[in-house]
Amino acid sequence: MIIDLILDRREGTPYEPKTFYNSCMNYGNIADEITRAMDIGTEEDIKVALCAYIDKQEYNPEIKNYINSVNWLEAENLLNPMCHSCGRCGKDCHGTMEKVWTGCVYKTPKN
Repeated sequence: MIIDLILDRREGTPYEPKTFYNSCMNYGNIADEITRAMDIGTEEDIKVALCAYIDKQEYNPEIKNYINSVNWLEAENLLNPMCHSCGRCGKDCHGTMEKVWTGCVYKTPKN
């Protein structure tokens, strides 16, 4: 459900607009206004569409505060995906933005 995508992002799942858009497309008509806003609208249009979705589905209206606090057209985390699950990231390694790098000698699993 779209609400799960929103809540996952709020809980720290890395956000990528194209992935969010494609996931919304899987929900058919219910996401039409959201995807339309992402296609031709502004940041504000997307927030309005997402808040309308929250209202229409009768979810907790406080979620709209989060929706309005973030940008939906910009990726949030530019780290290499392998860094997201690294136990060292943020300790003695801050990860890398290099997308073609295929390995890390410091990679450790998250506890």
